[in-house]
Amino acid sequence: MVDEKTPEIESALDDLAYGVMWDYDFKPVISLKVFSEARFRSSTEKGMSFYRHVEKEGIPI
Repeated sequence: MVDEKTPEIESALDDLAYGVMWDYDFKPVISLKVFSEARFRSSTEKGMSFYRHVEKEGIPI
């Protein structure tokens, strides 16, 4: 979750995730999803199950 989702932030996070995948021979050890905080909160409040699961099971990086 980021304050504001921008192409620059998303690109930087993609680069970090790529580095992790490289270190683990591209085994699926990370699934990167980038949300703005406002969108995440709004979707959670609406009861959208994907966002509820992320809130319950997601791991901050």
